[in-house]
Amino acid sequence: MKPWGCIVGLPLVMLALVLVLFGILFIIAATDSAATDPGSRLGVGACLIVVALVFLGVAGATMYGGYRSAQAEKKTEIVQRVELAGDMSTEQLKCKACGAVLGKDSIEVKAGAAVISCPYCGTTYHLEEQPKW
Repeated sequence: MKPWGCIVGLPLVMLALVLVLFGILFIIAATDSAATDPGSRLGVGACLIVVALVFLGVAGATMYGGYRSAQAEKKTEIVQRVELAGDMSTEQLKCKACGAVLGKDSIEVKAGAAVISCPYCGTTYHLEEQPKW
């Protein structure tokens, strides 16, 4: 999570908790039989709880936004190494279709198999290894 998500979100959560506490206290005070104006205390308590819920929503969105941006910055690069069992020389690679000489940039690994793509004619085929025996 990004630090700004916590820096903004956590104080809002604490403020929301304090507002909920005071809202509950006002609602409890409105139930007292000796209260002179229970309706206003009930209204203030309800308003405090609604404002606290809004603060909790903003805090949650801020913290989630910080988390999402931190996840977006993480880039995973997978490097796959292919070891060929037989002897092979890249200088001798020629396209089967047009006969053009292919370099090491023409070789790619797709689904665990070595694939050659000819940049001249566009032919694509699997690389065939020569057995060691």
